[in-house]
Amino acid sequence: MNRIDPRAGVAALACAAMVLSSASAQAPAPELEACAALVVAADGGVTLAGEPGYRVSAAIPPLAPPPGVAAFSGIICDRDRIFIGPVDHRVLTDLHVPLYIRNNGRLAILEVTAEGAQVRFSEGAPTAEEREALAIALDLANEALLAMQPAPTP
Repeated sequence: MNRIDPRAGVAALACAAMVLSSASAQAPAPELEACAALVVAADGGVTLAGEPGYRVSAAIPPLAPPPGVAAFSGIICDRDRIFIGPVDHRVLTDLHVPLYIRNNGRLAILEVTAEGAQVRFSEGAPTAEEREALAIALDLANEALLAMQPAPTP
C-alpha cells in the first residue's frame, strides 16, 4: 500500500448517478491509467490498495472493487488526462463511492451531491477543452439521474 496525502480528501459516499452512453459525451479510453481503492485508516491516514492493472476505463459493468479490498472510501485513477469515461459513473452507482481522477498534479472528483452529479477540482483546474467535455458529460449524468427516479405512485 502506498501512502498518499490526506489533503486529497475523501468525499461523502455517493448515492447514485448514471451517464448516458452518448458517443458525443464519451472520451476515448485513456492510454495510461492506474486505479486503486482509497482506504482510510483509523488514524485518518489514507492508503491506496488493490492489484496492479485495476482500471475503471477497462471495466465491464457491474463494477467491482480491486481484488482483496473490502472496505474503501473511493476509487482513485491516475490518467493521462481528466475526463468522465463511459463507465466512470458506475463507480458511483455500483461501488457507491466517489471517483478521484489525478493528472499532472490536478485532482478532479466525480461525486453526487443534493443537486446531482458534479465534478469538482480539489487541486488545479480543467483545461478549456476538459471543461467543455465535463459540462456535456455532467448534463447527461443529471438527465440520467432524473430518469432513474421512480415514477410517483398514484
